[in-house]
Amino acid sequence: MRNWERMRQEAEQAAQQQRWRDAVRGYYWATIARFESRGQWPLDQARTPREYLRLILPGSPKHNDLQLLTRRFEACWYGSDAASQLDCDTARQLFERLVAR
Repeated sequence: MRNWERMRQEAEQAAQQQRWRDAVRGYYWATIARFESRGQWPLDQARTPREYLRLILPGSPKHNDLQLLTRRFEACWYGSDAASQLDCDTARQLFERLVAR
């Protein structure tokens, strides 16, 4: 997996270009890569977003934020929801909170 900081930069570039869907995806995967770089869980590129979510204790602030980010990512990337600037801004805020912990 690519470096989490590079993924964040790519998400920010997508946001500047108003490619909201790509930006949301970038912030999501940058978060996952950051957790892996900290040893939160071992690298396993076969995991699904829901499997990553189950690796964090339910009810913890980190779980709640990752759950929100995962839902937004899934809706924008896999679902029929069109991503908006609000989705991107929310994903960025969740990313920042999650990597700060």
